[in-house]
Amino acid sequence: MSENGKVAVKEEVEDEEYMDSESVNEQPQTGLEAKFLPFILAENRQRMKPTTDFTPISRKRGDMRRTSGKKNLTDNDKRAIVVGRQNGLTMMELAGMFGVTEACISQFLKRWKARDGSTKSQRTGRPRFSDRNGDRNILKTPRTNPRLTAPAIRREVFSNSPSPPSVSTVKRRLNAAGIMGRRAVKKPLISEKNRVARVKWAKEHLNWTRQDWNKILSSDESKFLLFKSDGIQ
Repeated sequence: MSENGKVAVKEEVEDEEYMDSESVNEQPQTGLEAKFLPFILAENRQRMKPTTDFTPISRKRGDMRRTSGKKNLTDNDKRAIVVGRQNGLTMMELAGMFGVTEACISQFLKRWKARDGSTKSQRTGRPRFSDRNGDRNILKTPRTNPRLTAPAIRREVFSNSPSPPSVSTVKRRLNAAGIMGRRAVKKPLISEKNRVARVKWAKEHLNWTRQDWNKILSSDESKFLLFKSDGIQ
């Protein structure tokens, strides 16, 4: 490439930037357009800027793949697409700027017009089953009785509900609040030392009467399972 060729390319780029600035200044801009238009035009000029490398491009079969679109456009992308389209950018230019197909741009603009200019669409899928009060009751029940299982909590909280949530939903609400299921520790079998001590204590109190036992105050009652547990609660 000669020096004159480089100068010609540079002048051509400056002319295009000048024409872009003139066309933008002539069009009326809203506050939203003024916010996103500089980003759009800067990206567009960077993509459309001519290169000084005129090496022939390979046209192999693998090089002609179609540009794959993103699964979802962000809200900023959608607003920028609307502003860019209002300022005269083509579908091809918008597709190249945001890395999606022209069909994606076209379908979004159709939906945007059908929603009277709203860029946010209603999310699909089943709505949340339990409301805020139901979630609060689910979390309050195990605090009063930690030994309740998830099915028991479901029965107690939603006993009057015509369509109670599933047990899995109750478990998800509990786990999200940091309330995890715990399995009771198994009590080991009685050792030989404890057997002797218990037999000795039983023989010492073998002849106690009812009046003697009424003088004893039981401060605690515990449940012990020797060979199994009650499961995760």
